[in-house]
Order: sequence, then C-alpha cells, then structure tokens
Amino acid sequence: MPRQAPLQDLALPLPQAGETWHRWLHRQLRDRILDGRLRPGARLPSSRSLARQYGMARGTVVAVYEQLVLEGYIESKVGSGSIVSPRLPQGAESPRTPPTKNGSTTVPRYVPTPLAHLFPTAPAINVQRAFVANLPAVDAFPMERWVRITSRVLRRLSTQHLARIDSRGWRPLREALADYLARARGVQAEPDQIFITAGTQQALDLVARVLARRGARAVVEDPAYVGVLPAFRGAGMDVCSVPVDDDGLNVAGGREICPQPALCYVTPAHQSPTGVMMPLERRLRLLEWSREAGFWIFEDDYDGEYRFDGRPIASLQSLDASGGVLYALSLTKLLFPSIRLGCLVVPPPLVEPLLAQRVVVDRFAPVIEQAVLAEFIAEGDFERHLRKMRELYASRRSCLQELAQTYWGDRLRLETARAGLQVAAWLPEGVRDSEVAEALQAHTVEAMPISEAFRAPERARQGLLLGFAAAHPPELKRGAIALARVLERL
Repeated sequence: MPRQAPLQDLALPLPQAGETWHRWLHRQLRDRILDGRLRPGARLPSSRSLARQYGMARGTVVAVYEQLVLEGYIESKVGSGSIVSPRLPQGAESPRTPPTKNGSTTVPRYVPTPLAHLFPTAPAINVQRAFVANLPAVDAFPMERWVRITSRVLRRLSTQHLARIDSRGWRPLREALADYLARARGVQAEPDQIFITAGTQQALDLVARVLARRGARAVVEDPAYVGVLPAFRGAGMDVCSVPVDDDGLNVAGGREICPQPALCYVTPAHQSPTGVMMPLERRLRLLEWSREAGFWIFEDDYDGEYRFDGRPIASLQSLDASGGVLYALSLTKLLFPSIRLGCLVVPPPLVEPLLAQRVVVDRFAPVIEQAVLAEFIAEGDFERHLRKMRELYASRRSCLQELAQTYWGDRLRLETARAGLQVAAWLPEGVRDSEVAEALQAHTVEAMPISEAFRAPERARQGLLLGFAAAHPPELKRGAIALARVLERL
C-alpha cells in the first residue's frame, strides 16, 4: 500500500461556531476515513504533534483517538502509533453527501402508499423485582423536577394544547429531540422527519404497515426483541430470521438467506437480547447491502445511551449517506415505562406515507406529556438524568458481576455488560432456561428465557436475560441467592 500523506499536511477547516475541539477533530477524522481521503492503513500523526499543530490540549486528541478506536475507525498499538483500520471497506459511505429529496439510491427503494392492517397488541408486564429486564430505575427519576415542569405547563395551558396537532407530534419536542440526537447520537434529521410515537413498538407497527405489500420480506435478527415478529407478521410481511454472531447480525448470511428484503430490523448498539455491539466494519457492510439491494433499515436504539466504557457509540443512521435508515429511540427505557413515548426518525421519502398511516392508527400522541418532555429536555434535565443513571447502572452492573462470582461460579456464564439495563447469562449444556425461569417464579424472581427470542429452534441457546438497572443491591443479592439454589437443584 503506498504511503499516505501525514495528517498535518492536510488542510482542516476551522471548527464551526460553538463546536468543541473534541467534536471538530472527531468529525474531521471520521469524515476523511469514510470518504477515502484517509485510506485503510494510513498512519495518523502522534497525539502530541497533532495537538501542537492546532493549538489544542493533547488530552483532547488522545480522547478522540480512543473514541475512534472504540468505534472501529482506527487501530492503535503502543510504540507503533495509530493507523486507519485496514479492515474497513474503501470509500464505503460518505457522511458528507446527503440523501436526495426523492431518496434515489443505486437501486431505487420501495416507497409505498399507506396501508391499514390491524395489529394485535399484547398485555404489558411491569414488575419491579430482581432481574426484570428492560426496566429503568423509576425510583431514581427526578419526580420533583418533573412535577414542577408539569405544573408550569398546566398553568400556561392554552387552546393550542387542546387542539389537534401535527400527527408527527408536538413541534417543540421534535425540535428538542432533533438537537439532542444530533449531539448525542450523530443522528441527521430535521424536526419534520421526527415522529413522536407511543414507544418503539408503535414505531415498528407503523413502519411495517407502510412497507407491507404482497411478497414483502423483512430480515430480523435471530435471536431478536420479541415484539418484532408480531408487528411484522401482523402487517402481513414474511419474516426471514438471520443469525446473530459476536458482531451482531450476520450480513453475509443475510445476503444468502434473503437477498432482497423490503426491511431489515437491527439493534446495532446493544443487540437484543445477547448484548453484543455491531462493529464499524459490519455496520458499513450492512449499509452497503441496503444500498445495493434497495431496502430500508430499522435501527432500534433502545438503550444505547447507557454505555459504561466510554461515550455512547454513534448511531448507524449517522453513517448512512443514502437515506435508507429509520432510527427509533425508546424514551420509556431512558425515563420511565408509563410515559409511553418514543421517537422515530424517518428518511424524507417515507414522511408522507407514515403521516397518512399515523392518522389511521391514533393521529398523534397525548400533547401535554409531550409539552412537559420538551421542557424537560430543553432545560437540561434529560441529559443530567442520563448521566446520573449511567453511574447508577454501572454500579449495579458491578454489583451483579460480584454476586455472579460469589454465588454462581461456573454454573452460569455472565456476559460482559458494556451497555444497557440487562445482561445475558448462559446456562450449562443440558439445563433448560424455561425450567430455570419457571422455578425462579416461586422465589418471586423474574428472568426472561433467552431461548424464547430465537425463531430457529436449531439455533436456540439456553440462557437468561438478567435485568440489573431497576433493582437495589439487596434485591439483586436476593435474586442471586435464589438463582443459585435453583441451579443447584437442576
């Protein structure tokens, strides 16, 4: 490979007004890697020389390099410096090229007319006890602050709050989310592309209804979030289950199983339920497949904000240059379950079809809750709460890891929980997770059998999904002792 020009010989534009050095440098290096100006294997300057060249703190450069290593853009070895990852495809995606208004791609994507299929719903389970998955610490929510904002919104209530609103949702909330998602998750979206939904489940339902047509097929991870199959099947879509490996959805396997789907559902930041993270190389391959085959990607970022080893990983949507990714964020996981709000970021060609379908379903989400949340975000309470919860969940994760070593030993293999509200734990051969979960019920302990999340029986693994975020350490200990006793008898 020919030697690349050192970075200090490249002219980097100055930071934009209000842009931090960290965000500027990360964006500049990331863009140059993705569009091929920094090719795989290119050597980057040392943190000291780069800091000296642009007059910034060396610690800032080190932090940016560490983030790029975590995201898979570069590789760094002690004594050898940092290079652009040689495993990346050359020129796979360019974040500087926005999608066109009509969403044109290499292969035109299907843009449907609205559909109106009925979708069967299931009763929700909301039990706060040891190992309940997908449940945040509701007792740590800043209720006093939420009540104060709610009172203020109600005192200022106007006819605008009582009338019909845009089916996408309360505009101040969409504006606040557009700003937050751009900063925190790298999501590229205007407020008019954001839909406020009744959680991610409704987002799945709406998208499935809109994209369903005769013979339409949807690629789904195997194992997968249990709510995906009912949503897609309820809309009349055929489902193709593609196995998950240590890097998430197996893209090469997906190409063979279902070469040209209409939709692909993924959880790249924290695969549900295994917890693995899709690395950059795999993400770029998935985007490449989507671009070539002309299908849409549904990115479910259900708890990617809760990352414990560094900054949250940027969204898949932030890498998408062809406008084919729909991004969903679950606010019920970040705040509290009963709020039943989420947001869906939609590529421009799908805005009108989804608007028409939303009118068929429920027109719009309740307005007052949206108005309160808009102020909660705008005044900084939302991000303060997330920072506090990251620390709390990290401590409870550590508590569970210590309990696993003390009480379970080799009888249960706990995955490393790098993010989220729960962690996968794998059972030894011959032990059925459904039997363990049923036995735990007698101890008032809740654990989800992971085998139920598999669609293909031959791929099913026996394990438990153990939630740690909502339970206090004494409750986690009670659950750990109960699980140890169950394992001893099986």
